[in-house]
Amino acid sequence: MWFGEKYYIGSAVDINSRISLHFKSITGCFNGYGIGNNSQTVIMRHLIRNPSITEGLVEILSFVKSEYDLVNEENKFLSAAYLDPNCLNYSNNTTRKIKGVIVRPE
Repeated sequence: MWFGEKYYIGSAVDINSRISLHFKSITGCFNGYGIGNNSQTVIMRHLIRNPSITEGLVEILSFVKSEYDLVNEENKFLSAAYLDPNCLNYSNNTTRKIKGVIVRPE
């Protein structure tokens, strides 16, 4: 997701639900809810410092066959970008709960 020249890397099984959740979380930060140490707060601070940014752009980088592949694919992109000053991710910790089990990259 692009916010001006900065971006956030994420993954989703249902892209529409994930986008809605992100924007709801970011909006909640502006309303005083959910402020903490997380990517939404980093995005919110970027938007406050740059009031000319009024929308985000979603870019799909790849498609995968399974949720397990999704973990590894997200980790690949995040590992490559995490130290980039334009990356808005709070951490490079890629995990996903699949069938009740926390899955980390291989």
